[in-house]
Amino acid sequence: MVAAVTIIYSAVLALIEGPELRQLDIGLLITVGLSAVNAVLGTSLIRIGKRQNSIVLVSNGQHVLTDMWTSIGVIVGLFVVWMTDVMWLDPVVAILVALNILWTAGSLIRRSVEGLMETADPEDTAALRELLISYTQDGTIHGYHQLRHRRVNDQVWVEYHLLFPEDVTIHEAHRRSHDVEDSVHGLFRSDSVVVTAHLEPERRYDAHERTAGKEPGAALNTAHED
Repeated sequence: MVAAVTIIYSAVLALIEGPELRQLDIGLLITVGLSAVNAVLGTSLIRIGKRQNSIVLVSNGQHVLTDMWTSIGVIVGLFVVWMTDVMWLDPVVAILVALNILWTAGSLIRRSVEGLMETADPEDTAALRELLISYTQDGTIHGYHQLRHRRVNDQVWVEYHLLFPEDVTIHEAHRRSHDVEDSVHGLFRSDSVVVTAHLEPERRYDAHERTAGKEPGAALNTAHED
């Protein structure tokens, strides 16, 4: 972000004082070479970082790719200046590149804060809800509530309460719960998943809902998280 602000400051000065371009041939050769290196390095870091769920590697990769886009902006800006002989286009392109750097930096800061706060991923939430609803619809379970989940690096922690009819034995409920748990593990194949399931009789849940002033069974066929 500091680099982006510095670029914008220098570009604005160039617009006011008039830009001056020197040693374009050597500068362009160096810039093209470094862009290729940064493209390979940044892409590799991001791919490995996502596979390992490492925000540090992903951030470093995006930092390197930001350098690549900066270099491409320089090349495009100089090419446009060379084609049009309009010198002020060079600092304008520099400002656009700096704004892209600011956007990337802001995105990385936001993701880092979410990681520190262990914010639930909306995509993970949607996938878990869809899975549990499917098991409700096919009769494996009669409902669920208290769905919670969080991600810590390459570990995913999932907790939920499953509801069963009174006539289902504990052995059968346990078997069905394991079927659901296996499917949850399947959602996060590349991660270490810790699942905690609490099995409840449906009647007890309805009594709890009445005490809380809610409509009994309201969450049996819909996604409900507390």
